[in-house]
Amino acid sequence: MEISLTVELIVDATESMLVHPDKLVRANRIAVSLGYIGLTEHHHVRLSWIQPGPIAASPWFHQRRDLGRMAAMAEAAAGGGTMPLPAWVRRAAALLRIRGGQAILITDGM
Repeated sequence: MEISLTVELIVDATESMLVHPDKLVRANRIAVSLGYIGLTEHHHVRLSWIQPGPIAASPWFHQRRDLGRMAAMAEAAAGGGTMPLPAWVRRAAALLRIRGGQAILITDGM
């Protein structure tokens, strides 16, 4: 029996990720790659970005054919500004209704 999980892929899109021109691009590519693995295992995948302002998140992706839309959203994601991780997590948990499954944080830790 297979279990369908939710996979939250959270990309740090704060100012520190823009210091090197490719850092945010690479983080988004890692997120999409992990998302594809989740989709091939029949899990529900969503991308979100840590940044100031409104919570930026994709819709839920459910099938491998969603890979193109997921990659396009990741490529279009902009970064900048500062946002303390605890504050973002509190807001995102309520607004995105994060309630279990797996959450993977992709960050430079700065």
